[in-house]
Amino acid sequence: LWHFDAVHGRVLDLYAGSGAVGIEGLSRGADEAAFVEWNAVSAKTIRQNLIKLDLADQGHVHRQRVEDVLARPALLGYQGPYDLISVTPPYAEVDFAVLLEQIAQSSLVGPGTVVVLEHPRDTELPAQCGPLEQLRERRYGRTALSIYEVPVEDDEDDAP
Repeated sequence: LWHFDAVHGRVLDLYAGSGAVGIEGLSRGADEAAFVEWNAVSAKTIRQNLIKLDLADQGHVHRQRVEDVLARPALLGYQGPYDLISVTPPYAEVDFAVLLEQIAQSSLVGPGTVVVLEHPRDTELPAQCGPLEQLRERRYGRTALSIYEVPVEDDEDDAP
């Protein structure tokens, strides 16, 4: 993600699990991270990890369903776009095409947002979904990571 200049600003870790992605973002210079995790034990573990690593002021855990947060970003207390969104859902519980569409339509995504979606290797995802354009897909065994970005319009093209 360093090549995409995606580890900065605000990180959103969806289906956060242990919170490893958001915590890694904070340790690499992100200003803040929001963690969305429905499982109570996992949410508690993320909070404990943030405290142990002295990152509790920068990390905010939300025990919410991801679908609810995508539909109502105000549940996070902030509606603007994030710089990096990591999505690592339980494979058997989501329709990846629908999830990608929900992300693309959310106000949590804006110009410059990078979305990293983990999915089964055999899942076909579109090269473009709403404002999201696929930059790369990496395959690791039975897992794949699809990296999308919302392009930032170049102001120089608009100059007279």
